[in-house]
Amino acid sequence: MGNGILQRSKFYLYKEYEYLRQRLYKLSTLRTDIALTCMGINFKFAPLPYPMKKADLKVLKYPIGELKIPKKISDKDIESAIKTIEGFPAKALKEVGKLSDDTLEYRHRPGGWTIRQLVHHCADSHLNAYIRTKLAYTEKNPTVKPYDESAWANTGDAGEAPVEWSLLLLEGLHKRWAALLSELNDEDLERTFYHPEQKKKVKLNQVIVIYAWHCNHHLAHIQQAKKHKNKFS
Repeated sequence: MGNGILQRSKFYLYKEYEYLRQRLYKLSTLRTDIALTCMGINFKFAPLPYPMKKADLKVLKYPIGELKIPKKISDKDIESAIKTIEGFPAKALKEVGKLSDDTLEYRHRPGGWTIRQLVHHCADSHLNAYIRTKLAYTEKNPTVKPYDESAWANTGDAGEAPVEWSLLLLEGLHKRWAALLSELNDEDLERTFYHPEQKKKVKLNQVIVIYAWHCNHHLAHIQQAKKHKNKFS
């Protein structure tokens, strides 16, 4: 019970921290780090970003460009996207498998996540995406459960845990996910789930394209963090 109370307190402080951090960034032209400690818990949140031009920040945020879903998704698009999803765990392992703990704390942009958080986020995100895929495949337009990805990225199993845990999870998850996606026919690819935050239906062929982009998007973030070293930490 005690641990549960501590975790809930951590979440509440996290939300207050994020609000304060963003407010300070708007008011200040200087880099400011905020450290919070509560009941012996050290909060490992992103420092206040360096002042940068919006264009430069956008490049760092979207190193491969923003997501663009084709109006008409072809069989070739689907085949290529599934290959990307299937191959992602091996590429992630190659990028982070031999990194030191210090290097795993490098951030990909000012105010962004660490390499460690990026790896754990991919596991969180892709696990949710796999479940949504399977729900849409087996049910008629199910309503999926949104989640707070920033809060998930700051729990102990994401902000501090070894990346090996999520690398192992991604390896098995993506094998099953790719196998599932490969069995979908044209009719299946038109199946949908309803996203209550976005207030729209999402087709499975769109999901495949979205998460192929998501794989490459965060892989580029990891490479970017390694390139810039601890410049944003």
